[in-house]
Amino acid sequence: MWLRIKILLLLIILAILGIGPIPTTSLIFIYVIIFRPPGFKTLVENIYQPEFSHDLVSSVESDYRVTRVVSLLLFVLLSISDIGPLPTVSLICIYVVIFRPLWFKALIEKIYLA
Repeated sequence: MWLRIKILLLLIILAILGIGPIPTTSLIFIYVIIFRPPGFKTLVENIYQPEFSHDLVSSVESDYRVTRVVSLLLFVLLSISDIGPLPTVSLICIYVVIFRPLWFKALIEKIYLA
């Protein structure tokens, strides 16, 4: 629970910073998609751990490259839209941390397949 609160506070700060001309949250997720740091996957697993302990790898398609390219393009588009007055990516991330949708965990599993 404390982990989720800490992440929410960080995302709120990123949302405030994202109102300016540099879309910080989008740039962070572009970095995650390109370099796949192991710490991010561990963070996602820790967020989903209490209620969602089943493994989603079996439901994930094997073509992870398409997922990475589509996700990268999506975050580039979101970073362009983030320059506007509403920090879109930060709000999506806050939604993910609060409600923990299974589609996000499946997406991360798919991106980290290699």
